[in-house]
Amino acid sequence: MPRCIELVDQLERDKLGALMGGFAITIATWLALLSFAPRGWMDDIVSTSPWLYSLATMVLWWGSAELMYWGFRHGRHQGSSIPDAH
Repeated sequence: MPRCIELVDQLERDKLGALMGGFAITIATWLALLSFAPRGWMDDIVSTSPWLYSLATMVLWWGSAELMYWGFRHGRHQGSSIPDAH
């Protein structure tokens, strides 16, 4: 039983880490885009629907979180003594 609990705890830590890592990547991406964008681009941002940027943010966050989770799980499987539950 302790091995199962340890595996579940690792999975949950990986999921949470991936969500937070994906969020950090999303924020850093938006910060870089807004910092280095041409001046005229800001006028275009104001005239575009905020729902478009919200959707883009959700897609970027989801994609980066999935990549982070895959990386965590891949890295853990290479150095783990616990067999995969699948």
